[in-house]
Amino acid sequence: KAQGFKANVEYSQGCNAIAAGTQGQRAWTDFNPNFDIAESILNSSFDWNGYRAPHIVATENDSKNGIGMLAAMLITGLPQLFADIRTNWTPASVKKATGKDVSKLAPQGFIDKRNSGAGALDYAVNIASMVRGGRKMTPQELSAAIRNNAAAQKKLMESAMKATTYMAAALEYFPGDGLSSHYRTPGGVPMTAYRYNVIGDTLTFSVVEGETVELPVSVADHIGDVTDKTWPESYWVPRGMSSFEYMSKIGPNHDGNSYGLIGADLITFNSMLRIPIDMHNVPADDIFRPTYWDRCGGNDYLACSRLGPLYR
Repeated sequence: KAQGFKANVEYSQGCNAIAAGTQGQRAWTDFNPNFDIAESILNSSFDWNGYRAPHIVATENDSKNGIGMLAAMLITGLPQLFADIRTNWTPASVKKATGKDVSKLAPQGFIDKRNSGAGALDYAVNIASMVRGGRKMTPQELSAAIRNNAAAQKKLMESAMKATTYMAAALEYFPGDGLSSHYRTPGGVPMTAYRYNVIGDTLTFSVVEGETVELPVSVADHIGDVTDKTWPESYWVPRGMSSFEYMSKIGPNHDGNSYGLIGADLITFNSMLRIPIDMHNVPADDIFRPTYWDRCGGNDYLACSRLGPLYR
């Protein structure tokens, strides 16, 4: 009453939504500060109150990416990284631009995953290093280990914040100004990329496992200078395919990313929902699907279309 209005409590608490998106440029950021601080913190596993479950917020209201992030978060219990599939770099293009040879590091090239100013701060570090034996744990085991260890939570929060710098927004993208989270994901982090797409009335799913690489500083700095050095950056190599092949086949210029190799989990999850997989690089021996798929010759589209959607 003192403020002259009555608060809408349900609206202020997000209407109990399980995922959200931000409008972003240009409808919002031409006239207002960007949402990058809020988006990066909400997607992280902690805020000013301490360690907590991550929220799911998709950049630019990309609902298909938001759905994938929600599914992967529920499967792993870990924060998810929304990323722009910004640039495909090959050893030849790196050599031409910087004079450096990265052919041993990424012989088939790498993807510059650089979201426009916001990314979960957990990806500023390798979260597996937060607990003893973390590199040998499944994502689910790692999530539980951190969740039950106050010292690991403190280490994660302090390490992630130390590795992150909030930088003045790039005004050509954000005329309304603001701050963008910048960090560089360490190399050697197992990471699964995924994406939902809509083809006509059919929802499909892509999932590709890979690993981040740590580029020479001069190479990473050059890529930042010619792209946007205020944004979070993760350099990622897909397993068993070239970076160009991944960029060409994934669909739009956004993907979701999860710590760990969870491709098999996501394939089974989508099979349960009768959503066909349009691209993956998961070994056949790791994949579990109902035997009904065998009756359909292993054809995802045929099995899913005959069964029909689980939910309408």
